[in-house]
Amino acid sequence: MTASLPQRAAELKGRLSRLYDLSAKVQEASDLERLRQDLSRQVEKFEPQVQKQALLQANAVAVASPARVVKMARRAAGLHEKFQVEPTAATLKKGKTWQALLDELDEAGSEFCEVVLTAWRRARRDFFAGDTPATLRGRLARTAENDRALDQYRTLHQALDTAFSAAPADQAAIDQIKRLAKQLEMTAQAFDFNVPEAVKRFLESVQSMGGASLDLLTPEVIDWLKANHSFDAYRIIAKSRT
Repeated sequence: MTASLPQRAAELKGRLSRLYDLSAKVQEASDLERLRQDLSRQVEKFEPQVQKQALLQANAVAVASPARVVKMARRAAGLHEKFQVEPTAATLKKGKTWQALLDELDEAGSEFCEVVLTAWRRARRDFFAGDTPATLRGRLARTAENDRALDQYRTLHQALDTAFSAAPADQAAIDQIKRLAKQLEMTAQAFDFNVPEAVKRFLESVQSMGGASLDLLTPEVIDWLKANHSFDAYRIIAKSRT
């Protein structure tokens, strides 16, 4: 039996209603996806610093979140609560909160980067608190053993400087720094600070621009140089010939 015109009209209306609902859902999904992409772009720039903060804190390095980040977290939490009640794109875009959140994410990334780096550099002495090579050079006698140890110490110290020029990317980087600090400590144990004062004055003067005067070459110094196989490394040259 052929359906009546009113029945056909009712069926068509139902189909159109379903198509409208489907179209509305598609549009809503599209709107939400655009918002998700906008948020994702900002989070991608910010998230690495959050990961580095967690990494440092796991290694007993305190990293306080900047005030801007704390404010941003509160704004995000408020939006999340509203979205749970009414999960639509319109809920997120209502007012200026959404755009403010995106702007804060963009600005907070660079600020957080500086906070993480500052905390990392401040923690350096927790890994290794030894003197710089320049400081040690002024305290050590210029013996062959000390010179070799200081050269090795300087190389390791430069590597440590490089390691603290940027925040570590992963746990492996921090473990490497710990090994480097241990090597520095072991190398420092090879330094011989126990030399007679007269020997120290002579050796330091030899390295100066003016050289060492003969009155510094005392019998004590000569005996020490011979005992340390360093006597033949020095020659007396008159100033008039330099």
